[in-house]
Amino acid sequence: MGLLAAGKSAVAQLTFAVYSQNYTEVTSYLGRETGDYFNNMHIQYQGTSINFPQWSVSVRLLSPIVPRYATNVSGKSFPVEKISFRFTQDDNQQLTLANTGATRNYVILPPANEAMLIKHAKEPIFLQEANNTHRQSTLSFSMKIEGGKYLDQYKNTDIYSPIQYGIPVLYTLYDRNGNVLGAHRVDYTLQIGNNLTDGNLIDVEPNYSLSIGAEASNASLVFNTLRDYEEGVTATYQDAVKVNALTGYELQVKALGNELTSEHGDPLNLAILTVSLSPGSKTKIVRSLPSVKLSNIDQVVLEGDGAGDKSAQFFNLNYRAKFTREQLKQVKSGAYHISLRYLLMPK
Repeated sequence: MGLLAAGKSAVAQLTFAVYSQNYTEVTSYLGRETGDYFNNMHIQYQGTSINFPQWSVSVRLLSPIVPRYATNVSGKSFPVEKISFRFTQDDNQQLTLANTGATRNYVILPPANEAMLIKHAKEPIFLQEANNTHRQSTLSFSMKIEGGKYLDQYKNTDIYSPIQYGIPVLYTLYDRNGNVLGAHRVDYTLQIGNNLTDGNLIDVEPNYSLSIGAEASNASLVFNTLRDYEEGVTATYQDAVKVNALTGYELQVKALGNELTSEHGDPLNLAILTVSLSPGSKTKIVRSLPSVKLSNIDQVVLEGDGAGDKSAQFFNLNYRAKFTREQLKQVKSGAYHISLRYLLMPK
């Protein structure tokens, strides 16, 4: 299903679609991640005048993930939180992963509501030409099924046959005000084999790994009231940072740019933003959790001691933005953006 949206000019048109290979199969307890081009998000527009700044794209599950023509061992629907998506490639046209600010982290498919794959893109869908002009861009992304012993509960009760699940999702393109510009439904098929391999590796956490939750990957700080401008604003994302570390480690953060920028090119000093972590669930030995002002050099926001095993620890991610009086005199209204890189370093 695709929807057509009118641009600012009567002769401008925008179409949005997500094309997919649709089918993926799990044959191992290690799970499965598809290839880079498994999903292709296609944005096409034509006319003489079109401008959609700060657009967003979401994904939403339409109904529970249940078996097709079979019964599974647990009698339950497949756990949606075991499915995630990750942007991988683009076609180097006007809209790219880099200039839109699309996250390269895994975005988990939530059981309710929607998850933002791209939130308030930095690059607008823009066209301004004297003659009718056509442009298109494609952003590609993979689909991942988490591994683990849990897969046994979702095998076919018929031990001689695999089982298939239907995964109906809706991708939606929004303008900056939340109006729908286009939507496309994709029906995935997930097949789980009855003889999964790599049984000796089930539920093994990695020695070292780092992941940032989907919501925190597109963090927003909004100034609405006079008090916000006087005291600053904060945003906290619970259990947003997952760390696996067998030994001592440190987590570093770095801004990928010299300043925050708006769609109009207006700059903001990085130092107005402060980043810190706080203990979440399953947090073990922590040496320090400093609060740091953003910079374009690597800074340590977490130091921890290894606890001798590889179990995951979770931390809350805290952002704060505050202007000085001098900055308030100069700042212009608008949305400002910066991309951050988090790096886990064993010690």
